[in-house]
Amino acid sequence: MKISDDLKKEAISKGLCKQWTDDWHDETLDTLCEKYVDGIDFCISNDYPSTLYMKKNFDGIMQKHGIFVDDKINIHNLKRCVINGVSIGKAVYDGFSVGKIYLRHHSALNLKVEGMSKVFISMFDDCILNAECGPLAKLYIYRYGGDLKCNEQNNIFVRNEHIQRI
Repeated sequence: MKISDDLKKEAISKGLCKQWTDDWHDETLDTLCEKYVDGIDFCISNDYPSTLYMKKNFDGIMQKHGIFVDDKINIHNLKRCVINGVSIGKAVYDGFSVGKIYLRHHSALNLKVEGMSKVFISMFDDCILNAECGPLAKLYIYRYGGDLKCNEQNNIFVRNEHIQRI
């Protein structure tokens, strides 16, 4: 598959480790999406692949893996997701749900965490997060960039982090 080969070559040029290189075979679009989420630290550090490439080659497939690029989103209790480009929308977590969100680029998200939910969100680049957390829920925000607005609650934990681009 040409897409798999192209992505593998680019990843190697950006310093992909030997284990990931050796484990990379002729991947399908679905398995490439799973690789993206599983290797999200590498992808974020290298801004890889580009949002244009993702939109052109994975639109319609990546969304079912929780990956969004320049999309209008409406998330409910999604276990993990990566929001890229200029995506705009909302996410609601309620009940006993647990979620992990990566908010990147120029995306904007309205996040509501209710019930006994627990959400972990990492903010990057110039993203915008408006967060609201109920009294029994917990929200953990790891801020590497972006603009944050949230209600003042004891159960919202914000850490300002630093990231180095490789």
